[in-house]
Amino acid sequence: MRKGFKDSLVGFGEVAKAKKGLKEVKKIARAENVDMSDRYEPFEEILDKADERLERAAKEQFTDVETQKKIHMLQIQKQQIMEEFKLNLACLDDPNCNFEEPDGERKTEYDDTDKTFTYADDKGDKRSATFGEVITDMDFDIFYNLDKNSTPKKQIEKYLLARAKKELMDLLDKQILLSEIASSKIDPRHRDAYKEVKNDRETEIEKEKNGFISEKIVRGFLKKLSIDNNLPFVVKEADIHQDVIQVMDFIVHKLEGAYGYKVEDGEVIKDGKVHDFAIQFTLEESKRVKKEKQIARLESRLKTMKEEKIKDIALVIFSDISANKLKGRWEEEGRIAGGPGRYMTAEIQEKLFNELLKGLYTKEEIDLMWKNSHDQDVDINTETVTGEDELKKAA
Repeated sequence: MRKGFKDSLVGFGEVAKAKKGLKEVKKIARAENVDMSDRYEPFEEILDKADERLERAAKEQFTDVETQKKIHMLQIQKQQIMEEFKLNLACLDDPNCNFEEPDGERKTEYDDTDKTFTYADDKGDKRSATFGEVITDMDFDIFYNLDKNSTPKKQIEKYLLARAKKELMDLLDKQILLSEIASSKIDPRHRDAYKEVKNDRETEIEKEKNGFISEKIVRGFLKKLSIDNNLPFVVKEADIHQDVIQVMDFIVHKLEGAYGYKVEDGEVIKDGKVHDFAIQFTLEESKRVKKEKQIARLESRLKTMKEEKIKDIALVIFSDISANKLKGRWEEEGRIAGGPGRYMTAEIQEKLFNELLKGLYTKEEIDLMWKNSHDQDVDINTETVTGEDELKKAA
């Protein structure tokens, strides 16, 4: 995300909070039949400057006020997601509160014996899922309703946090698309690329593209292994700016010192220096030269961009995946937890694991991680999360 655009979102966040605060104060005044007009002032002072802020943002981002209004409305939605997250955590602490059960979500029960979640797939067959599978299924729009009575509280907290962060990331991508497409300063080639992405998402063409599906399969595969086996890295999705302009498909947060640093359920819980490595993934060997040139240009820019935390970017070419075939089989069999990647052969999975991490770790470290992730009994009932702080970063 560009720094100037990020600064604009911070300002919009203040306005969004002010609107919510003013609404609550007026609601109390009506209920209590008292004059609370003096309490309106701090909120209205900010709201009075809203139009000015929109105009300034439009000028700074080389867009227009109408575009900034749309971006601002999305920022309000992000504030609402954060508030809903807080309410869910409060409900989790209240023994008399029950979570809503939206249609389409898979109900689960937690099996403490093998630390998995029992659920029914799309065919109604009873299945078991690991926590990593439950988390990564979000990428394929599958969500789970974790049973409050049987599931460890810390697991529910982490699931709620991951879901809220995904929703925030989706809204952030929409904000970036609006801003970049409307900007008069952007390179026309970049604008066209953003327009194509926006159209693909709105028409859902993107979901059927082989490259898009394969990227989700590969990212989910690595992320699931990291979460379920507490491997020393965290897999993060790139935002739309990083994807379109900086050719990053996803990011691996690697703990310096390689294998041995502690990660729990995909979250770093021990202090240590973290290096961010971006992965550019493709199925086609024919794209090697083009991709390598793009990466070379980006690496030279990263050295001068202080706000970027990415240390390096690696090109991974892996033609052994037929994403649409894997997805087709997965759908035919009831969309079993773990996504289409569960149908990759063991040989392909190990080869892919090595290809994704060979620029980050030694061969010995990769072999040790692979061995441990397939030999050990996983206990996913561990540390807490600081959810509100994480969401503030995402918003």
